[in-house]
Amino acid sequence: MRYLIALFIFVLGLYGCSGNKPVAVKSPPSFAAPQPPANFAQIQSEIRAYMASHNESAWWLERQVPESQANKKLTDPLRRNITEALNRLGPTTDETKEIAKAFSKFNVGVVISSKMGVGISSDDLSYPGGKVLIVFYPKEDGPLHPAAVWYDASRKVVFVAAVDWPPAVFTSLLGHELSHALQHQRNALGSVASKELDEWVYEEVRAHTVESQILNRLADGAYYKTLDRLLAESKIVDWSEAYRVLTKGHLDELDLILGTKQAGHKVLNPVVAQHLLVVGMRCIELNVPAEDRKRELIDCYRVTTTRFGG
Repeated sequence: MRYLIALFIFVLGLYGCSGNKPVAVKSPPSFAAPQPPANFAQIQSEIRAYMASHNESAWWLERQVPESQANKKLTDPLRRNITEALNRLGPTTDETKEIAKAFSKFNVGVVISSKMGVGISSDDLSYPGGKVLIVFYPKEDGPLHPAAVWYDASRKVVFVAAVDWPPAVFTSLLGHELSHALQHQRNALGSVASKELDEWVYEEVRAHTVESQILNRLADGAYYKTLDRLLAESKIVDWSEAYRVLTKGHLDELDLILGTKQAGHKVLNPVVAQHLLVVGMRCIELNVPAEDRKRELIDCYRVTTTRFGG
């Protein structure tokens, strides 16, 4: 995917690399509301402390799978997990319903090793007509991939790290990447534009909006409610300062809401990246007139990825 790679680099720089069921949501606990950190260095320290409180992710696939083992016994459970995720993301908005419908037929694969070298398996013979291939890659291939979950438009493949994913996070990231896949298959302008153009950036904004909407629905509205509360308590109305509310304590609070308290670093890298962007997007939603939001959202994406990718 084109998923905030610069933000991943920032989070990784802070703390190194490293059967889904619907999320059981409880009312968010009450946390103290200290003044947000005054500067960027302090928020780096807060995120570093948060990442240090979590372990490395558990990979269920350490190495490339021998070709002989890439069979239905391996891929059928993965197919069930993806189907469950599509069922969860579908009801969120009209756009997610469209995504779930467009990719109701899909193929599943894993990275394999064979006499021919490294390749990708696919269950397309058992499940013909797939509109996208979703491939799980092993720990040993982690350095080859720009993100934990990403869409390779040239091959029409969504690559997913073979780690234990909390249901809400897996569903939201899958929705993000399939939104890119849908736009690419429609030859939408944003999917073919160069990265310096607003059209490319706005497609990213839309994909992150899809991702955050899924997280918010699966958290029964608590995701947006919490971010909005943090902004109100801090009295921050400028989106370029919104990241300051993401202290370790508040990241811990979001863990409880999203079911990521036990998640490892590979999962948390995209989660923290999403928080850093979405808190700015929420600030825009709350404080910027509707007619000006598109421009502000584009600027927010550029500034956030530049700031946290530097």
